[in-house]
Amino acid sequence: MHFFEVKAKKVSTNRLNKRKISAKNEEEAIEIAKTMDLIASFEVSAASFEPPTESQIEYAKSLKMKIPNDARARDVSAMLS
Repeated sequence: MHFFEVKAKKVSTNRLNKRKISAKNEEEAIEIAKTMDLIASFEVSAASFEPPTESQIEYAKSLKMKIPNDARARDVSAMLS
C-alpha cells in the first residue's frame, strides 16, 4: 500500500480539503476519493512519509516492540502510547 494526498473541494462547504488515502496506486486513490464528500476534480500526489524518530525506535526496542518497515512516526507514536 502507498499513501496519497488528495486535494479537492468538499461538496457541503465548497472549500478545499486534503485527505490522506491508503491505496495500491493513484487510480485506486481517486476511486476511494470519489466515495467521499468531494467534488470530482482531484489533485493527487504521493503523501509525505515521516519516518519514526531515532528516539521512538530506541524506546520501542527497549520495550521489545517490533516496528513495521512501513510505519510512520505517528504510527509508532500510537503504538507507544
